[in-house]
Amino acid sequence: ESDDYCEVNFLEKVLPAFSDPQVKLSYCQYDFVNTEGNKNPGAFLRYVGTVDDNKWKSSYVNDASEEVETALAIKNTIPNVSGAVFRKPLYSFLLNDKNWLSMRICGDWIFYLHIIQNGKIAYTTKTKSYFRFHTSNTSVATYSTAAYYKEHEMVACEINKLYDISEQTLLKNYENIRMFFNQNVHDKKLVFEELYNIQKVLSLGKNDQ
Repeated sequence: ESDDYCEVNFLEKVLPAFSDPQVKLSYCQYDFVNTEGNKNPGAFLRYVGTVDDNKWKSSYVNDASEEVETALAIKNTIPNVSGAVFRKPLYSFLLNDKNWLSMRICGDWIFYLHIIQNGKIAYTTKTKSYFRFHTSNTSVATYSTAAYYKEHEMVACEINKLYDISEQTLLKNYENIRMFFNQNVHDKKLVFEELYNIQKVLSLGKNDQ
């Protein structure tokens, strides 16, 4: 990522997790940086803290299914791919998926879900990736658009197709996005339930296929 950077020991601290052949992705703690280069200490922990106050304060290795149930199904807890290293997949049908290729907001989230499936994910606090967050950031500019919420519905559908996820966790995702919609969308023509249909999501359960 051309606008982001990391600490010099990034690879030294992130790569050892791959000594476990089941680890598919390893990532680190983040610091958010503004356009002037000023760091926002603790912003990452506040961001993921809405999911779990303590989880990201310590390094861990977790089964993918457990990680999705407790974190990645609720929120994209890997906010930027610049802080992650992953094994090269033998094959990814995503590269031939027109819907995924057309995504501009949540494509990375769906990629993580696929890359870690049937494996493990590792996280370390021993290094940091610095994610430069612009007020004109592509994602920020889309917060009030229909596409933002449709893509989040697509993520939720993919989660429920790939993993055996509890309805309670999927509802947490739904409520998080609904709250975000209410805070950021002022166009009365946009109706949240038309953009993110929770019944559609729930109907795609892995065990129901």
